[in-house]
Amino acid sequence: MQWNQRVATHQPVFLLSSQGIGTLVVNPLLISNYAKLSLRKTKTDKKDAMTIARFLLDHHKEISQLSISQDNQDLRDLSRERESYPI
Repeated sequence: MQWNQRVATHQPVFLLSSQGIGTLVVNPLLISNYAKLSLRKTKTDKKDAMTIARFLLDHHKEISQLSISQDNQDLRDLSRERESYPI
């Protein structure tokens, strides 16, 4: 399963990962730059999904699995939550 970094939190990714489902976090800028190499100008969800799939197929050797411990994820979430409160 692929996941785009535009999602505000990666919590769903870690939930899926903890269930043994392989997940990836891909910088949307990489996908965008890859899409610009193609001649297609249409933009639909179906076409975008195909572009992401092609990107993953073309770059599968360079893409590494996301792995982070639950403790690190909890710490990151707490830090982000604290930063969201005004001082």
